[in-house]
Amino acid sequence: MAMVLIAIIGRRQFADYGFKLLRGSEVWKALFTGFLVGTMLSVSAEFSGFKLTWMGQLPFAYVILIFWIGAPIQEEIIFRGLFQGYLATHVKSSIIIWKWKLAAPAFIGAIAFSLVHLALLSVEATLGGVLITVVGAFILGVIAGHFLSETGSLIGSIIVHALFNLTGAVFGLLC
Repeated sequence: MAMVLIAIIGRRQFADYGFKLLRGSEVWKALFTGFLVGTMLSVSAEFSGFKLTWMGQLPFAYVILIFWIGAPIQEEIIFRGLFQGYLATHVKSSIIIWKWKLAAPAFIGAIAFSLVHLALLSVEATLGGVLITVVGAFILGVIAGHFLSETGSLIGSIIVHALFNLTGAVFGLLC
């Protein structure tokens, strides 16, 4: 559905919505960033005692398909490609976060992305687990949005998201 909307509102200019290739150095940067940030947030969640207990009830194959492949592709196309891409055509301002310039559409997209994760309250996740997920989703959204703003490609955002989810799931299984 997001692809159809991009085709309609973007007049089939898919490259304007992040559908273009990424340079090799940017791929490595996305891999490193996704792994690093995912690990840091996973360690923080573990030390704070927050867990998403319902995720451990899923078969491992579902975790791979849903959280390592499906969600990064779908969510990045929706939130970074469609949502941020559309906003970028209308909002040209930036936000400064600790001397770091972030495009306003990336920040707004990160807020929307994090708020969607409040839906975890409906699957009997603990409040603490949902809060750490919402905060993590916001941080991921800011980083993925920045990657899209800087490179013009969704590939970096998808890689960051996939590695973020992968490290969180692996860390959760090991601890």
